[in-house]
Amino acid sequence: MRIIVFAILIFIPLWLIHHGRRRWGACILGIYLIATYLRDPGAVLAVFFTILIVLGMYWTVTAQDV
Repeated sequence: MRIIVFAILIFIPLWLIHHGRRRWGACILGIYLIATYLRDPGAVLAVFFTILIVLGMYWTVTAQDV
């Protein structure tokens, strides 16, 4: 359940970035990373890889065949 909530929280700034609100999305992602680092420095890598996985899934779903 926690990972689903986390994925949703990561998806929100990615959605903002995709729809032209790059600054807002980047700020939210930065806040997530800083908050995670302050809570548990070892978890930052997990957050980073989760962002990469979610980005990969997002790009796969939204990819258009040329």
